[in-house]
Amino acid sequence: DEEELDLEAQKAEKRRRQRRGFAEERPRVYSLAEKLELLFRYDFPTVRDVRIHPVWVAGEILEFGGDFQKYISSKGLQRQEGIVFRHLLRMILLLGEFSQLAPAERDPDEWEAELRELADRITECCRRVDPLSTEKALEQIESSEEAEED
Repeated sequence: DEEELDLEAQKAEKRRRQRRGFAEERPRVYSLAEKLELLFRYDFPTVRDVRIHPVWVAGEILEFGGDFQKYISSKGLQRQEGIVFRHLLRMILLLGEFSQLAPAERDPDEWEAELRELADRITECCRRVDPLSTEKALEQIESSEEAEED
């Protein structure tokens, strides 16, 4: 009886291995930041004295619920906190510029609303970090938009 159970277990293991096929790892999916790093390294192969590290700042901060400090701490970016903050302020500006250029396949009003919502979420995150700098940056954005309209 025991030999039959052992034989059945061996047969079951053999069938499971056959169904599984080759044990292949899934291909790695690169983030946009990683793709940009690869492109930079391809376009500028001789640049070696610049240290770069790809990060997906705005998207990841939103994944952290807009909690800037939690994001900075979890990623070990305390020394780059100011750079990250300025990046977010520039992202707000960029979203405003992109909102005016809807892709052909998208409804312009929906596109603008979607990007405005992202900009508002990032703006709120920045206000919690440094309200004065955020308001100053938003004023500069508004004044540059008004100058373009004139």
